[in-house]
Amino acid sequence: MTTPTITSLAPLLDRLFDQDEAARGVLQAAFADVNDADRVSMMQSKTSYRDLTHA
Repeated sequence: MTTPTITSLAPLLDRLFDQDEAARGVLQAAFADVNDADRVSMMQSKTSYRDLTHA
């Protein structure tokens, strides 16, 4: 990668990290009431997780 290419990625990376930080609290609140068994089930399912993230 050349320096101009690397520096052009910096604003994108900053934006992605900012979006992650903003969403983290919302996601933690959404999962606060999910019990461990349901959480494991959602993470192992190939469709439930997709349904959750596209709701």
